[in-house]
Amino acid sequence: MRVTVFSTRPYDRALLARANGAGRHELVFLDARLDAATSAAAQGAQAMCVFVNDQIAAAVLHALHANGVRTVALRWFQRRQSGLRSPWRALCRTA
Repeated sequence: MRVTVFSTRPYDRALLARANGAGRHELVFLDARLDAATSAAAQGAQAMCVFVNDQIAAAVLHALHANGVRTVALRWFQRRQSGLRSPWRALCRTA
């Protein structure tokens, strides 16, 4: 599975590459934060991974869905995105 990973730093890349082990997934690492302008970078990926500062508003999720992304992995320990519930509901209604 091709996974686009937004907002990565060298330590993120090393940890995720090690966790990917035998290369089961094709990881595409991007320095850029996810937002409306960068969402097209996930074109061709079946999944994407975001960090706490990425923008995952409803419009961004719809654009990702239109580009084929079906799985969103979150890599932070607490829910810090204050409006997260509403965009997810919007996406689930259209999926």
